[in-house]
This record gives sequence, C-alpha cells and structure tokens, in this order.
Amino acid sequence: MAQKFPTMFTRAAPVVHCYIERPDDKTPDGATWKVDNKYKAKLVFGDEADCADVREACLKLLKETFGSVLPAEDELLLPLKSGDGDKNEEFHGKTLLSAASQFQPKVYDAKDNEVPAGVFPRGGDVVRFRVSLYPFSKAENVKDSKTKKTTAVTVYGVSLRLAAVQIITKGAASSGFGVQEGGYEATAADAKVRDEASDETPAERTTTRRTGADADF
Repeated sequence: MAQKFPTMFTRAAPVVHCYIERPDDKTPDGATWKVDNKYKAKLVFGDEADCADVREACLKLLKETFGSVLPAEDELLLPLKSGDGDKNEEFHGKTLLSAASQFQPKVYDAKDNEVPAGVFPRGGDVVRFRVSLYPFSKAENVKDSKTKKTTAVTVYGVSLRLAAVQIITKGAASSGFGVQEGGYEATAADAKVRDEASDETPAERTTTRRTGADADF
C-alpha cells in the first residue's frame, strides 16, 4: 500500500519567489546554478510563531518515520529557514517557508472559489498554501575542515509539496502610476480574451491548471 503523506494549510503571509503561473525553467544569463523546472513559492512570516505549526508537524512526521536514528533538530533539513543572512535585507528577522511541486497548483480566491484561467498570485500578494509533507533521508559526503577527510553521513528532512494556493489579498506592490478614475480595470473577461488570442486553447490551459490536488480551503 502506498504511503499516505499528511497535508496541512499554512497561515496567510506575503509570497515571494513566486513561480505559480509557470515553473522556474529559465536560467538567468551568467548564473552558475541550474533551475529545477518546478512550480514553487515562499511565504515570509514576520513572527516565527505563525509557522510553528508547520515546524511541529515536520518534527512529528520525522520522529514517526525514522525514530531514534534522527540527529539533533538543528541538523535536520526543514522547509523553514531564517531570513537572517539573506542578501535581501527585507527578509532579516523573518522566517521563510518553501514549497514546490512538479505540477501546477490550483489557485483559489479568499471565498474558496477557483480563480478564472489566467489569474495567478504574484510576489507581494498575501496567500495561504495547502501542502503535503514528505519525509526523506539521503546520503551525503561531508568533508572535515580540519582533517580534510570525507565522511559519508545520512541527512534527514521534510519537503513540502505545493498542492494549492489561496489568494487572500492582491497587489501589495504599486507601479507608481496611481489610480485614474474611470479607466480600465482588469477582469476575468480579459483573461478569456487573451486565451482566445493565444495559440494555446482555453481547454489546454484549464487542463494544465487542474493537475494539482483539490484544495478545499
């Protein structure tokens, strides 16, 4: 019987590094790293207590899966990371939660309705995640900085598979233009027109969007 992985909902927080409309599949010019071709995003929590439930769920799952062989908590690979030391100073003093998936997550609005095709969360939006928790172990070679000897060790951790995103509020960022009364305001109908003008049919877009699991926020 296939193992069932627990699922949970995060609390709402601003989203960054958001690859929901399309996967992270383009390596910037001059980059020394490779993209992973996954749909993914990060939540930025100002108070670590707001994501304590995720940490506790990860630790509980690891103990249930691996038992007494686990190392100290600070040696575990968890999907939560301190923003201290990040090159972006806005993350200092905050906690980042990462989730990713091979498949495009479904997207819902604050009323728990699936959003129209062409509507996606953007960086700065406040959102919630629905995630599945996957425990893992893997072998790694670690070199001692003093002796220069390499030792094979087993590392343990939990990754979060992103199944769905709920948009709570949109558009924290501004273009600087300001509001012009009586002007154009984007609607779901615009997304439909864009689909009709695209080489990809609305049905193809919908099929791609529906590969994630149902959310039920």
